[in-house]
Amino acid sequence: RLNNMRKKLIYLFIIVIFVSLINILTLIYIKETEFPFITLSHKETAESFNYNNLDLETSISQEFKQKVSDDLSPVLENKKDDIFFVSSALAEYVRSHLFYQYNVVDDLDKILASPEEDPAICSGYAQFLASVAQALGYQSRVVWLNGHTISEVYFPEYGWVLLDSDGNLIFQDKNGKYVDLLYVVEHFK
Repeated sequence: RLNNMRKKLIYLFIIVIFVSLINILTLIYIKETEFPFITLSHKETAESFNYNNLDLETSISQEFKQKVSDDLSPVLENKKDDIFFVSSALAEYVRSHLFYQYNVVDDLDKILASPEEDPAICSGYAQFLASVAQALGYQSRVVWLNGHTISEVYFPEYGWVLLDSDGNLIFQDKNGKYVDLLYVVEHFK
């Protein structure tokens, strides 16, 4: 019986080490990518986190911008003021081009040109959503959390809205107000 318990503990230890290693390697790769990440751990206040001079632009081609515009502008034409509709359309667009598999996104144009869905992990979903939003003229950013990556899109009349296209989530408080990452961190410690 003691041997079985030791075996289980050894297996658990191996799994924890493996998962930790994957997270470390993912973080190393993410830090070497060309798209901008902002990490909450390096910011202490809402003002510093939302500092206006942060470079949040992703490197996207004119072809990418045109394709996204051609695909989504007709869908969003009369709904640009509806945050939920725009957010849902962005997330659906991303999800229609990607499927979850441990793979990194290295070519945004290839994703749009591919007739099939491309594999990506959460950082790929976040990068693609931020790029699609920027192609439509929205300010957006990729936010690295500890072990997960999400996106935020800035709506001028509203502020930052936290989106997780990997999980197809838009976050609201109990009153139905869309929230940003700082709200989530502050209220769910």
